[in-house]
Amino acid sequence: MSSTDSLGSTRTTRGGALLACLVAACVLAIVCFVVATDRPTAVDQWAANAMPGWSCHLTSLGVVLSALGYEYGVLPVSALLPIMLAVRRQWSHAAFAAFVLLGSLWLNQALKYLFDRVRPAWMPCIPEPGSNSFPSGHAMATASLISVLLLIVPRLRRPVPGAVLAILGVSIGAARVLLGVHFPTDVLAGWCFGIAWVCGSYCITTFLPRTPANA
Repeated sequence: MSSTDSLGSTRTTRGGALLACLVAACVLAIVCFVVATDRPTAVDQWAANAMPGWSCHLTSLGVVLSALGYEYGVLPVSALLPIMLAVRRQWSHAAFAAFVLLGSLWLNQALKYLFDRVRPAWMPCIPEPGSNSFPSGHAMATASLISVLLLIVPRLRRPVPGAVLAILGVSIGAARVLLGVHFPTDVLAGWCFGIAWVCGSYCITTFLPRTPANA
């Protein structure tokens, strides 16, 4: 098997992915319990009180970030990434990216149906989406894509590119709250589900025994 046809994980990368998966899973356990038992959190209550007063003043910025985080940014890149990797004959990377990014979209819809959380009651600044609120699809898709990029493109883990990706992910999630279509816990759960899904899949894939090339 050639070096380009392998996820090529190092012990450090696997360890980082495992740690990220465990931390995200622990946060998710708390958030999902709170949402499933319909217990309001302080941050959600704060958003319910604060957002109607000033969030719509930032509607234009929120709309741009929201579009970048889904239909005009994250989704096209998620669709093109496996193709670009396949063109470069990085078959394992391409298969991994296609599986986890497509799976993230399907998983998000299943989770929305499972938790059946309604959208925030305050007046949204944009037409209210027809789907349920928890978890945020924008946050989950963004976190999934960023996680894939960090795992398969080592140079993106450097301080500056990593910080840019982190700021972009946080900004997109914050925009969904500012626009009045998500609770903060929806966004937090979206980030954590995306990280846990991608990093967990990566750990399982890279820990599986490999078939020798001459077998």
